[in-house]
Amino acid sequence: MRVFVILLLFWPRRGTQLMSGFYGRLESPNFPDPYPRDTERCWNISVPDGFRIQLYFSHFDLEPSYQCHQDVDECDEQSHNIQFCDHFCHNYIGGYYCSCRYGYLLHADNHTCRVECSSDVFRERSGVLTSVDFPAPYPKSSDCLYRIELEEGFRLRLQFDARFDVEDHPDISCPYDYVKIEAGGREFGPFCGNRSPGIIQTDSNVVVVRFHSDNSGENLGWRLNYTSIGSQCPVLQTPPNAVVSPVQSEYSFKDHVVISCEPGHHLLM
Repeated sequence: MRVFVILLLFWPRRGTQLMSGFYGRLESPNFPDPYPRDTERCWNISVPDGFRIQLYFSHFDLEPSYQCHQDVDECDEQSHNIQFCDHFCHNYIGGYYCSCRYGYLLHADNHTCRVECSSDVFRERSGVLTSVDFPAPYPKSSDCLYRIELEEGFRLRLQFDARFDVEDHPDISCPYDYVKIEAGGREFGPFCGNRSPGIIQTDSNVVVVRFHSDNSGENLGWRLNYTSIGSQCPVLQTPPNAVVSPVQSEYSFKDHVVISCEPGHHLLM
């Protein structure tokens, strides 16, 4: 007796059907409707000795996968054995790939989305700086540099927002992510954790803010306002028979004064 076994894998609900006779018909469960998930069926066909079994498929539509293995959706959040994509995960037969939102670049690890944030120079006398996407989590694996350059004679003052959330470590000072300030040959920081650095008076007209993030964490980042004041001028000596406007207790860089003469006098020089 010749025996032929057909095994269709749909996982793992099992059942074996014995078939004999000189002809017959097999079909997947629910055919022609879609077959159920997680199902396994086995048909055992036997005919008398001297006969051969011939199969003829009239319809065939099974889920495609690499070498017909049950394909795994690596993008499914239930998959625990892969490194997830930062932004978008795209599944295909036999694998997956990652992509990033507009404005981001895919890191060399092919999973992390980073940003290019080291080309901005701020020349206004006041402004706002933030980590990318603040107050949403900032990008991983990025090194950002923000440079503030004002005319010599101004002094910059930084004030960090009370909302400050940068990945830290309970025992080591800022080994993962950090903010550093460079101004006038001095360095402030590194700063991390959830305690705001508050106000930093730099006494410099040029400030560099550096922000580093590693490839992990979901922290919200930081925001700061910067303002500037002019350096204090020497005490103004009012000439005889002159009127100064405006009158102030002190004058700073870029302040303007007008000196005019009292009635009966002329300005000579």
